[in-house]
Amino acid sequence: FTDEASYRGKFAHQLETALSAIAGKHVEEGGTTSGTLHRAWGELKGNLGGSDHTLLESAEQGEESAKKTYADALNEPDIPTPIRAILEEQQVHIHKSYERVMAMRHSFAAA
Repeated sequence: FTDEASYRGKFAHQLETALSAIAGKHVEEGGTTSGTLHRAWGELKGNLGGSDHTLLESAEQGEESAKKTYADALNEPDIPTPIRAILEEQQVHIHKSYERVMAMRHSFAAA
């Protein structure tokens, strides 16, 4: 999950850079509050001995939230083409990440 947090940070930076170029000034967007909370909650549970199942549930909720956020953003008709392209590219990764979490949950449940 640590690698995924790194990807999400890169995604935010990528979008900030593109938005800044379009706006002609520095634009800074933080990660979503729910995503930050999910990551923090997962780390806290891990440090307190949370089970793998609990951690995977938390990760699944975070990934579902990310999928919804990207879908909602891409449904906006007025998104500039360069931003839409970045979101579409990042959305592919978001979906793959969600599928990995689901596969881990199924694997854990089968064990």
